[in-house]
Amino acid sequence: MSKVIASALTNVIKKTKNVHFTPPQISNGINTFVFPCRKIVLNYCEIGGSSRGTIQFLLKEALNLAKEYPMVEIIVKPAPYKHPVAIAHYNNGKKLEFCLRNLPEIKVKKNIERLLGFAGFEKRLWKERVLSTTPSVRGIWSPFHTTPFSFRDCKKI
Repeated sequence: MSKVIASALTNVIKKTKNVHFTPPQISNGINTFVFPCRKIVLNYCEIGGSSRGTIQFLLKEALNLAKEYPMVEIIVKPAPYKHPVAIAHYNNGKKLEFCLRNLPEIKVKKNIERLLGFAGFEKRLWKERVLSTTPSVRGIWSPFHTTPFSFRDCKKI
């Protein structure tokens, strides 16, 4: 039963996507954009109650998501006796996993859109305000630490 629903969903998603789209014309880096997320895998359990919201999302919103993001490959896989998981694969080789256990349909959609919005970079704590190969001795210039300037104070030459 689960293989039939999964294959039917993947066939419908493939039909809704525009497979034959023209690639963008590359004009020296202008007007070109590569979407960072290339593939999303949705694993769910047909039997488990923790997949209820994910199944509702797949039945109602998966087609709209596929139409909205035709550049992302969406794969639906049944994973019996496991909690639902969304796995996003990015162009830089990274992948992010997000557990969808016991989430309602609305939060499943928000979490998948959150995965689509990431670029796949790791979280990093920026300790320095400016990255530079030659750090300045005086520090970073700020207009708030100088004396105010006015043209009225200037002398005519």
